[in-house]
Order: sequence, then C-alpha cells, then structure tokens
Amino acid sequence: MVLKRYAQVLGVVLILVGLVGLVLSNGLFLGILNIDTTEDVVHLLTGAIYSYVGFGRTDPAMARNVVLALGVIYLVVDIMGFVVPMMFGLIPHGYTLFDDLLHLALGVLSLVIAFSYAPGDATADSPPDRRRKPEPGMLLDAARDLGIDRGASWMVGDRWRDIDCGKRAGVRTVFIDFDYAEELRAPPDFNVRSISEAADVIVRNPNHPAPQRAATG
Repeated sequence: MVLKRYAQVLGVVLILVGLVGLVLSNGLFLGILNIDTTEDVVHLLTGAIYSYVGFGRTDPAMARNVVLALGVIYLVVDIMGFVVPMMFGLIPHGYTLFDDLLHLALGVLSLVIAFSYAPGDATADSPPDRRRKPEPGMLLDAARDLGIDRGASWMVGDRWRDIDCGKRAGVRTVFIDFDYAEELRAPPDFNVRSISEAADVIVRNPNHPAPQRAATG
C-alpha cells in the first residue's frame, strides 16, 4: 500500500542523510542542507520510526497515525525554522531556506499520504476487506440478513467501485456521472446526471434484468 511504501522510502532516506551528516560533522552540506549534530540525530530517529512502521508488520492504522503525527511535527518545525532558525541554540548553523522548504514538503506530503489512507485498504499482508467496495460483502450481508431480493435491487453510485460492487453482488446499477476524472471498470445498467434522474430510472424500469449473481457470500 502507498502508506507503507512511503514510510519505507522516507525512512531509508532520512537514515542515510543522518549518517552522512554525522560523518561530515557540523555545518551545511553543499551549502544548503543543515547537518548539525542535533539535526542528524533527529534524522536518524525519525528515519528509524518511519522504517519501523514501513518495514515492520505494523497495523496499517497505526502506521497512518505515525505518518500523520510526524507530518504535523515537520510542519511545526518548519514554522519554527522560519521564526527561530537556530532553534534556541540546538541548531548552531541555523536552518536554511532549503531546510525550511524541505520540512514543509515532508510535512504536507505526510499529511496527504496519511489522510488518503482509508481503513480496509488491502496490503501485501492482508486480503481486501470483503465489506469495502468494490467487494460486495456489505450488499450480500444486507440481502441475507434482511431477506432482500438482490435481483429486484439497485446499486446507485458515482464511482467505479460502486458499480463494480453492484455487479459483483448481482444487483442492477445506476451510475451518476459527476464528471470525475476516473474511468468505469464495468458498464452500469444506466447512466444519469443526478440523483433525481437515478430515482426516475428505478421507478420506470422495475423489470430491468439483473446481472448474473457471481457472488454468493
């Protein structure tokens, strides 16, 4: 998954930067990147944390929380770097503009990666959640528990996952096209442009045939 891969790559990069900084001692690397000892230690620690959640068999939700927390920390450090470049004496050579922009980029990217994660996403160590679209589990369970006839039911949605879910569950599908930049994986039974049009299609087509019921459990 993207979240774990991001933690792996960033973890390795930060550890390498920290080690190079310790070898080269205090100062500025290439005149733009601060490698004061305190900064090197911080790189090693954050790199180790990223690597742990990236390479370890950690729960994806925990990995997401760690990436989110470190993203917030990077943004706080970025703001402080503009106001107090030497961080009250902890960074003797002070943060450069490059450092500040790098912290900003890492903070924003970490937040984007963290917030893009959704529980139930498949990982290399776990199968897809059967109740998460496009898997049909939630529809199959609802039909079984409530005694609903799937052949007389409809799935209305505005994403390809909605349509795939409905197809796999053996219900008729209506796609509401809001011009999102994504392609459908399977053709819906009907295409409309609004919820009211979807309701009208359902009312006018009570006997429209349902797709083959490939999923049963």
